[in-house]
Amino acid sequence: MEIGTSGSVGESAAQEGAVLDKQAPEVTAGDRAAGDATRETPRDATRNAAPATPEPASFSGKPAPGKAAPATRRARALSLVAGLLAVLGIFVLFRSMLAMTNLFVTHAGELDPLSRAISYYVFVEHAVETFNATLIAVSVATATILLGMAQLRVRLGVPALSWFAVWCVGLVLCVVFPVDNSPYVETVSGWIHQFAGGSLFISFPLAGYALAKRLGTQPDWARTGRVVRKFAVTTTVIALTYLAMRLPDMLHWWEFPAALDWRALGGLAQRSMFAVALVMLLVLAVQLLRVAWRHRRAAVPAERVGQTP
Repeated sequence: MEIGTSGSVGESAAQEGAVLDKQAPEVTAGDRAAGDATRETPRDATRNAAPATPEPASFSGKPAPGKAAPATRRARALSLVAGLLAVLGIFVLFRSMLAMTNLFVTHAGELDPLSRAISYYVFVEHAVETFNATLIAVSVATATILLGMAQLRVRLGVPALSWFAVWCVGLVLCVVFPVDNSPYVETVSGWIHQFAGGSLFISFPLAGYALAKRLGTQPDWARTGRVVRKFAVTTTVIALTYLAMRLPDMLHWWEFPAALDWRALGGLAQRSMFAVALVMLLVLAVQLLRVAWRHRRAAVPAERVGQTP
């Protein structure tokens, strides 16, 4: 009885297993291949990912491909303008130096360069045109250099600009209102010329001091500021010396001792003052050209940041 019962149970279990095998779905080779195809590896996910959309220049802070930042283009344009103004200033100043040297040498026999003021060139034949043109040219060169420095955002300061304005206006007034051809001032034109000429000996040194102070605080111009200050000191010494030379003319009622009468060198003092002023302006123009070129070269790599290869 026990053996027969065990056999019956085994046969029933076998029959149930067969029924379950028939009911289970048959897994074919195609189904296995489809399952493998739907399974995605990490490398496939990276390969199939959608390309990232480039961030707009306004959000990324970088210039768009193929385009330069507006600020960079503006910096290059301002540097170019400043460089051109510097070249113009250098050319005009060199031309003025040559013209004044030619006057001193060519007309030395007609106007003593040591004792006679340079204003009297207006009474020398073939010299008045050169003299007047030189004064106007120096005035224009001064304004040109200051304008070029402003293009590079150089902080000039109101005092320096004001004194340079007085210098430029004084040069023009000396041309418009000529000196009187006499030992003393006799006409309105002569008085205006005297005051305008005197303002040159005051305005230029003060402009140099004011400009040197401002340039000393700016890295590109600190060394030039020290040089400008030395020129300002030099012109101050010349101006005070010239004032001492003119005392016998201003106090003509008092007879000066011969040892204190230096009027014979008054023309030399004037010419020295004018020469030092031209050299100082030339130093500013050369430095302006150097800084403008440096800024323009520095702006080129910044412009190429967003350009495509």
